[in-house]
Amino acid sequence: MAITNHGGNGGHIPEWARVENLRISFYYEGPSEVAKQLMGYAWDRAGYSLEWLHRRVTNYDRNIAAEMQAYGANAGCLVWSTGFSMENDRFHWEIVKRRIPEFHARGMHIIVYISLTNCFWKEMFQAEPESESWRQIGPDGEPVPYQGIGYGGREVTRYLMCPNNPHWRAYQKRRIAEALAAGVDGFFWDNNFVKCHCRYCQERFHAFTRERLGEECEIPRPLEEEPPSEEDLRRAREVVFDWIPLSHPLARVHLAKNLFRYLSILDILEELKAFAAAIKPDLVWSNNGHLCHSIYDSANLMLSEDLVEPRWDRDNGLIRTNTGVLRYLYEEVGRETPAIVNGGHLEVLANGCASYSLRDPEANAFVADHPELYANAQSVARVGLVAAEMNYINQRSHWFDNLVRRHLLYDVIPRHRLDRFDLALYDVLLLRSILFLSDEDCERLRRFVANGGTLICTNATSLYDENWRRRDDFGLSDVFGAHAGDSDLPGRIEHRFGQGFSIWYPGAAEIEIENDPNGAAADGVARDVAEHLSNRIVEMKAPSGVAVNVMLADAGLVAHVLNYRDKPVDDVTIRLLPGDHLKGTALRVLPLGGGSAAPADVSAAGGLSFRLPKLDRYTAVVVTPE
Repeated sequence: MAITNHGGNGGHIPEWARVENLRISFYYEGPSEVAKQLMGYAWDRAGYSLEWLHRRVTNYDRNIAAEMQAYGANAGCLVWSTGFSMENDRFHWEIVKRRIPEFHARGMHIIVYISLTNCFWKEMFQAEPESESWRQIGPDGEPVPYQGIGYGGREVTRYLMCPNNPHWRAYQKRRIAEALAAGVDGFFWDNNFVKCHCRYCQERFHAFTRERLGEECEIPRPLEEEPPSEEDLRRAREVVFDWIPLSHPLARVHLAKNLFRYLSILDILEELKAFAAAIKPDLVWSNNGHLCHSIYDSANLMLSEDLVEPRWDRDNGLIRTNTGVLRYLYEEVGRETPAIVNGGHLEVLANGCASYSLRDPEANAFVADHPELYANAQSVARVGLVAAEMNYINQRSHWFDNLVRRHLLYDVIPRHRLDRFDLALYDVLLLRSILFLSDEDCERLRRFVANGGTLICTNATSLYDENWRRRDDFGLSDVFGAHAGDSDLPGRIEHRFGQGFSIWYPGAAEIEIENDPNGAAADGVARDVAEHLSNRIVEMKAPSGVAVNVMLADAGLVAHVLNYRDKPVDDVTIRLLPGDHLKGTALRVLPLGGGSAAPADVSAAGGLSFRLPKLDRYTAVVVTPE
């Protein structure tokens, strides 16, 4: 049974914020939030009325805690600072300060939203004249605008401040101190972006490249011949990344720059967290990392706003899920650290994470009544998907959903945490074009196959080392049974290595799956996975649009059955296969909404089989431990 609780550096999480206890709602209102929207030209894009403006500005004038508690939340997040100066923030703070005691009086908790690097520059520079020297400086010597909105040729209203500037760090500490003095229980940091070339960043980059590349380098300029599109600029990942072909002579320096930007955000967050924890040791610390690895390392409560609403794609006969993202977040900072994400709330819970803006009283009551379904959740998957740079994952959803649709359970293993996982707990490892692997990681994968595992890889996996240097041959060429530069390769190469197998798709099978999720490549990869599993854990016969995830929790073995369709389905048959995970026979069926309150046709032969005559939105089936 695969239990891979080896990830994460987030540290202690307060009891109230554990997955099984947390029902949090985010509520972005008040003068600061409305001013942010207007300064982002939101007024021009919609027919907002004066009534709308008054309602949004005054929404924090009432008891928000009472409203959140009414639909089952036990924690909330309110806006604290969106990027205005502290002098101007105080007007908004006085309103929020009246709300904080109302949360605590109800036994609830409150975290506050703060922008990490964003500032509304005209107001900030007028109130804090010295702050003009704290801003990020682009490669052209000009200040770096916040690109999460489109200015459409109009005046830029928001600049980014430099996370490596010590004066900006000191200013943010003052914001933290004010919030903690007001009684908040934690922080959520947003706008975690940096594209700076200032002297502070240059000095740090010199040291970073000296360590990683063996020479001091200047922060390189983006390639002028390949400017990013306006669409790319509006995506959060483009605020961090500059694209460059790997064949470019400066590719390694550009890739080092991208990682350096991650680490700059992590560095300021860790310094601010240490400052805050010295005042309030049991605080919650969360940040919107946009699924970028390393940024999350400071968090003890993760958040991502980069998910989509899951659904049943009737036209293509496909479940569109967030499972890949959720499994990544589940592993990224450790399973005792919940992830708070948007998207489908029941899907989030079924993957061991916590959800935000959950304004569904029925679902909140279900979680409150059955915390044992989610407490200390552990995976029992026998498949590990090694993934890198997960901020692209929504563009790769079919690669992950290919297994979900076939009820094949998997963990996502962040590539940069490969050394923290006991790979022997898996039958199959699946690598989607993981180009950059260290010699040590190659050796870990080599031993995995030699000891009997199956490694499935695509494209140029292992052609580069962890410092972005191209190898003369694949780092795993002996495992693949082929070499870089070989001509006339078939589309699929299976090679026995030691006691195990490698299956290598030299082409871009992942792109084929993303272009045609019902095609031959999708079928082939899923078939390879299924054929090399010693135990699939679960089998299910169900109408299309139904999925299952199996977790081991305090309650026992829990099968989370999800219906992605917009109406109930009938006759879902599930078989839990025998193995170390299956230690009991008693069943509890806990439906959310209408559905089966007890299983039908229970059989223990060859595992444990049962039928759910009706499935509404979600049903948890519990096998009670012996």
